[in-house]
Amino acid sequence: MGIVSLLPSSPHLDTTSLKVLKLDGPPGPNQERQDQPHAHEIYELLGSEELLVPDLGGDRVYRLRRSSETGHWALYSFISYPAGYGPRNAAVYNGILYTLQELKPSVAFCELPSGPETTSVASEKVVPTTFEVQPPAVLGALILIPELNETYAVPYIYTSNRDIPSDAGDTIAIMTTAPDVKLIAEVSTGLRHVRGMQFGGPGNKWLIAGGANIWNAASGGGVKIFERVDGGKGLKEIAYLEDDIRPTGFLWL
Repeated sequence: MGIVSLLPSSPHLDTTSLKVLKLDGPPGPNQERQDQPHAHEIYELLGSEELLVPDLGGDRVYRLRRSSETGHWALYSFISYPAGYGPRNAAVYNGILYTLQELKPSVAFCELPSGPETTSVASEKVVPTTFEVQPPAVLGALILIPELNETYAVPYIYTSNRDIPSDAGDTIAIMTTAPDVKLIAEVSTGLRHVRGMQFGGPGNKWLIAGGANIWNAASGGGVKIFERVDGGKGLKEIAYLEDDIRPTGFLWL
């Protein structure tokens, strides 16, 4: 059974006030990765009292809301996705929820309902993140939509495709946003098993990515930094730390 644990953080962590919410929806059809609910991320909707929880194991994104009266969090609603796709990570831009699907690398998109009604994402609103059909071992991993600025004035979606069977390594997909979501570029990274990816630097001009090759860190491991080019429609490698490291996340300070 999947769970979401919530606890106060101010002025300090207080485990005596821990609240656990159970996700008990039906599992998806992929017996290897969907044998039970699998809460993969907690995404905070900034400026609201709502959290989004992609459930990779149940093909849902759960919506949690906090009561203005009690301050307690509770399950509010959920969004369903095509069976076996496995929603892994989420991003919201202009009221549209974009969800990276792990088991069939793609981005699903829909309007985020204003009320508690449940909704389903139709298959025509699921767009693949690779130009070529990939074997089942290839997985979708991360999704980012950086904020706009003077240099990068058009929004784009950036996702990573993990474990592509190519000497060029895993890829980063670049996609347009709604209403016309489509794949416009797929950049080979030379990294394998990309686990971490984050924007940073002036105007979020740089994208850092890490290869956590779990089979051989000396082949496809390390860290690379890419610069956004052509207004964000492309990426150019500018630095590479080739080392026996297996990063799984990054924090820009």
